Amino acid sequence: MAKETKHPFQKIAKAEHCKVGESKSGIEDVQGYLQRFGYLSDDNFKRGECDNETSKALEKFQELHKLNKTGEFDNQTKEEMPQHRCGLPDLVDGVAANPRCPWNKRDLTYAFIDGPDDVNIQQAFQAIRNAFNTWAAEVNLTFTEVDRNEDHDIEIGWRPADDPDHSMEGGILAHADFPPDCSIITPNPPLPLHYDMDEHSWAIEL
Repeated sequence: MAKETKHPFQKIAKAEHCKVGESKSGIEDVQGYLQRFGYLSDDNFKRGECDNETSKALEKFQELHKLNKTGEFDNQTKEEMPQHRCGLPDLVDGVAANPRCPWNKRDLTYAFIDGPDDVNIQQAFQAIRNAFNTWAAEVNLTFTEVDRNEDHDIEIGWRPADDPDHSMEGGILAHADFPPDCSIITPNPPLPLHYDMDEHSWAIEL
């Protein structure tokens, strides 16, 4: 449903290929990405160098994205890493980021807080409703829309890229969160489902 207006992660797309033990231009930006999305522990590596820790992190990224596990910042990795993506980390404490706890109820509520400014708001909201209906048909959950002033479990809106609850700057399409006991962004509902309205233009696909 999104149409990009900026190239995501531009610095990474310009980074030089790097083998283990080499120091190349742009590798600090690659390391920053690996930190941001859970592949590389903070300050456990040599900045600007494809050291052993960075190589291990690149292998984790390559494995998760079904690339050849070279441990190098190679052509395949350079093409995959700058793609538009969700804002939550892929790994948590080095482990694939799957929910470690479920919702404590089956009937969930959601509310629209604000909409996009480049497409018809009601059409955008209906696209989200359709997505919830598709999800509900496959899992043992229900999703009920309520007014924004009522208590709700999920908050939906289009926000600035530098959203204070979780940045979407640089190639991030949107962010959401895990159920309350596993949440990363906020400990209590409403949990966010926020779309980047600054770096992307949005369109309704018919």
